[in-house]
Amino acid sequence: MATVSFFRTLRGGRQLMRHQMLNAMHEAFGRPTFRPAAPNPLGLGAGFAFTGQEGLMTVRDSDTGEETSEERLPGVGALRRKCAQLGETLLIAGPADGEMAFLRENGYRPEPTEAMAQ
Repeated sequence: MATVSFFRTLRGGRQLMRHQMLNAMHEAFGRPTFRPAAPNPLGLGAGFAFTGQEGLMTVRDSDTGEETSEERLPGVGALRRKCAQLGETLLIAGPADGEMAFLRENGYRPEPTEAMAQ
């Protein structure tokens, strides 16, 4: 999927439905007074699907907690990109079959989400 989508994701359904409702209300009742600006439905990464905002992983200094910059740690930009790509790939792939027993012992329950999607 990563090869096909290049990590492009759809904005969360709740945000898109809100825009559709506001737009329909504007057309039917004239409220809100101004037509709502259309949200961008496509973004980058899993974070965008949930929050509607694109974001990359950060690398923080273990002593100060501040985000590490290129000046302090040369090559951190490339590391950040690689970590973000790996994280996104693992999110798309989901858990491996061998990990399921451990995950279920620790509270993993995918059935409610699957039932809601149906």
